[in-house]
Amino acid sequence: MPRGARTKGTLMERHEIKSRVDAKLGKWKRDLNAMRVKVDASEGDSKEAYHEQVAALEKRHEELRVQAAEAWESAAADDARFDTVVEGIEKSLDEWEKGATRIRDDVLK
Repeated sequence: MPRGARTKGTLMERHEIKSRVDAKLGKWKRDLNAMRVKVDASEGDSKEAYHEQVAALEKRHEELRVQAAEAWESAAADDARFDTVVEGIEKSLDEWEKGATRIRDDVLK
């Protein structure tokens, strides 16, 4: 969804936005699991640092998942809040993904 675009509208449009965010969170859950397996199987000096980074990513991912679930619920009954809620969720997820992508690429190389 382009920033600033109005999302109020059909229930189908809302469902598509929620599905897109949920799919992104699901993909990252799988990536985090793969990262955890790789780090757990690794040896060497970087293992502890990677372990801490992955743990921090997992914690923030769970916070984002809960935030999204609560936001969908609160916005479902309030058309005026839906745009704000969507923008906030997508912004938080985008910011988290930037750091997570860098760490994922480093861990899974």
